[in-house]
Amino acid sequence: MADPRLLDRRAKRRIAGELGIDVSVVNRFLRSYDEARETHRWLHFRRANGLPVPAGLDEYMRMLSTDRTGVNAKRMARSGGRRRTVRTPRQ
Repeated sequence: MADPRLLDRRAKRRIAGELGIDVSVVNRFLRSYDEARETHRWLHFRRANGLPVPAGLDEYMRMLSTDRTGVNAKRMARSGGRRRTVRTPRQ
């Protein structure tokens, strides 16, 4: 998927209908995909430039909040650079 933000409401409804889930679940999945992609880019940038790479999630959160080198600030601000709780879909 090149850019999940290009999916319009109609496409998301079709995907949700085919999977038998709510559209909000599709939106959460796409948001988490985008966050994972940005995190991967951030880690790749740090490794390529010889910067320290976090060993675990806690260190990642600390580094992201203090050193934003290589971060697309607009996209990461949208996610807040924080953990999200994962909710299971209601049935």
